[in-house]
Formats: sequence, C-alpha cells, structure tokens
Amino acid sequence: MLLNMEQRKIINNTVMGHSVLKGVAGSGKTTVAISRIPFLLNNYCMEESDRILMERKNRSVSGPSVVHQGADGEPCDAYPGESGV
Repeated sequence: MLLNMEQRKIINNTVMGHSVLKGVAGSGKTTVAISRIPFLLNNYCMEESDRILMERKNRSVSGPSVVHQGADGEPCDAYPGESGV
C-alpha cells in the first residue's frame, strides 16, 4: 500500500490522546486509521491486556462499527469481561 507524506505523518504522529480523521470520500481516512494501529501497538501498548479501539461513523461501510485489537495485533470481539460488541 502506497502512502503519501501527509498520511505517513498522521500514522507516525506521537501526540497522545484521541484522534479524529476528517476528509472527503476516498481521501484515505480508513487506510490511515488501519495503518496507525501497528504504530500504536508497537509504541504504546506494552501490556498483553492493552487494546486499540477504532470507531467509525460512516454506516455505508460494511462490517462491525467497532474494531478491538489486542497487544498481539490480533483482532478480538470484545475487551476481556465483555460479552461482545
């Protein structure tokens, strides 16, 4: 996947806290969000129980609205102790 310089800057941004990506359709918002997950896992998730939460507002995209990913990089259905999403 080829990323432009602006996308790489967002993916590798070290600012802490929540992030919101805005842009027109086809601008690469989902690509950036999904590409950022490994960066966050490798740099900020130090414990096995650490998780990444990615939410999206666009209902036209098929699939689950919330993606949980564990520190091992594997998707999971819910946080420990939750019954599901």
